[in-house]
Formats: sequence, structure tokens, C-alpha cells
Amino acid sequence: MAAGRRSKAKGRVFERQIARELRAVYDTPELCARIAAATNADRKKHMSESSVRRGEQGRNAHEPDIVAPCPWWFELHTGTQSLGKKLEQARDDAELHHRRGGRRWTKAVAVHRAKGSQNITASMMLSDLLKTIGVTSRLDIEMPVTVDFYDFLELLRLEKERGQG
Repeated sequence: MAAGRRSKAKGRVFERQIARELRAVYDTPELCARIAAATNADRKKHMSESSVRRGEQGRNAHEPDIVAPCPWWFELHTGTQSLGKKLEQARDDAELHHRRGGRRWTKAVAVHRAKGSQNITASMMLSDLLKTIGVTSRLDIEMPVTVDFYDFLELLRLEKERGQG
């Protein structure tokens, strides 16, 4: 397999993993169990019931890498590219999508797994993190922060419980 195809395949596997984790936040446990237990023939039917899906891939940022019922634009990446660049891309793509008349994603997150690592991180702006945990500040702090992805999932659960996501 050529290196480009192998890289795309790794990206798809990573996207599926992150989508599965987000389904555990936004879908019912029963639906998650049905999807996990489904044969390939039935999986597509169950997946169509999910509120989380992989975004349409392609140019011009029509959708985030993962579409979920929350205000976050998800940009996923495995490899060595700068997290700062991926977060900037996520913010730019979310804004571009909104300017085109699309849904308003108000927060951007870059989800990343470094080459050769199993650790997954989530990078976002500190101001978005503070809003998510319910901290209000007069300061608009435009500084990127990185947290463990599984801690970020807990923040998404909190945001959902508060009716913010």
C-alpha cells in the first residue's frame, strides 16, 4: 500500500475512534451498544440513528471532521503537524463555514494523536475551555491550551448536562 493511502487509512481509523467516543457522550447507551454489536450489514442502519458522524471529507471546509450535536468544530489529526496550525485551521474553517451561511460552530478543537503514541489530546482556546466549564471572565483570553482527550470528553458531558452542547 502506498504511503498516501496508508496515511488516509490511519486517519479514517482515528476518525472512527473519536466518533465512537463522542457517541458515548451524545447518543443513548442502548444505541451505542447496538452499533458496537452490529454486523457490517446492520451497522449502517444503526449508524444512521446516531447524532454523531464522520464529516464529509474534502476541500473547502463544508463540515468538521466529526459532526456532533454540540458547538465544537472538530479537526482531527494524527502525525507530526503542529497542533497550533491544526487549531488555527479548525477556527478558520468554522468561521468560513459560518460566513457561507452554514451552521454556527462557536468553538474549535483540534484532536491529535502524535505519531507512534496512543495518547490523544484536545487543543482549544482557553476562552472556550472556560466557557465550557462555566467560568465567566471579562477577559477574552486568546491562548491555546491542550488537555487529555478523555478529560475533554468529561467537559463535553458537563456542557451537555448544562444544556450548552
